[in-house]
Amino acid sequence: SWSDWQPLALDWLETEVGRRELTRGAEMLAAEFGTAPLFVLKDPRICRLLPYWTRLFAREEITPSYIHTHRSPVEVARSLERREGWPLAAGLLLWLRHELEAEAGSRGAARAFSRQQTAPMCSSSMTWAASSCPILIAPFAPSMPR
Repeated sequence: SWSDWQPLALDWLETEVGRRELTRGAEMLAAEFGTAPLFVLKDPRICRLLPYWTRLFAREEITPSYIHTHRSPVEVARSLERREGWPLAAGLLLWLRHELEAEAGSRGAARAFSRQQTAPMCSSSMTWAASSCPILIAPFAPSMPR
């Protein structure tokens, strides 16, 4: 489950179920984004399945770029404590698991890092990302040197 702070077993990716899920993922991407040259997937839990997404992107010849937006671990843990009734330590462990998996899973790809408090929102996010990681979206940032 997404709330378990321990690593997920990913051996299922090598099974027939894993191959079927990659096909389903490819169909979902095609239905959702078609042939768009740029699209955004946003989900705080995507880091838990980054090995799946990495395989899917490779299969579909998609070169991903990542924007890591970080919240204070204590803020996240306190939010889970209030909302879910979790002990503070469990929220901190889950935050750490998500951060470590996101960082490790995106190594070697274009990526940018920010703190949530300073990350711009909405349309200015693309300008911020281009200035932080020019390879990320340089064709969409006319003020960026090419």
